[in-house]
Amino acid sequence: MKLVSAATSPEPTGGEGDPHLLGRAAAGDSRAFELLVERHADRVFGLTLRLVGDRQLAEEVTQDTFLRLSRSLETLRVERTIAGWLRTVAVNLCRDAWRRQHARPWQSSSDDPDQFEITDRTPNPEQRAQIREALGVAEEALLMLPDEQRLVVVLRYVWGCSYAEIAEDQHCSEGTVASRLHRGLRAFAEAMETKGAD
Repeated sequence: MKLVSAATSPEPTGGEGDPHLLGRAAAGDSRAFELLVERHADRVFGLTLRLVGDRQLAEEVTQDTFLRLSRSLETLRVERTIAGWLRTVAVNLCRDAWRRQHARPWQSSSDDPDQFEITDRTPNPEQRAQIREALGVAEEALLMLPDEQRLVVVLRYVWGCSYAEIAEDQHCSEGTVASRLHRGLRAFAEAMETKGAD
């Protein structure tokens, strides 16, 4: 998937807003769909990268998000914005990725079922250097947060979602959002202190 920088993403012109492009794309206009992808791909990729922490997996999730959009064009009813719909789909796909990762916390080291090797998810020194280079210390600390806390922090501070929007997306109360956000920010601050000591 070709990801376009925000500086080169086409801006809506005249009747070229997202609803108009969705209508054209649903009618079979492939250029309209390409414009939607170009307009939203970087933001969706940024979200997925911050949630899954792996560039290749983030690219796959981003592609799957737009694949779902293409399959849903004829039946899609967007009550909010297309960006909100894409965000919800991307977050759900990230959750699926988390489940797959957490479902395989060990690998058998022999035929003996009593001997298991725990997979260490802590990055090795080479991976740490790559993460620091690609994402920076703050993003590395963000990746240390538990999945649900990281999700709420990213939705609030990267996507700029309100508590109400996050609660609606996550099917929980605003109080739960506030609690997860509070715990996530506290864990993030602790992770940043730890990273500063490295």
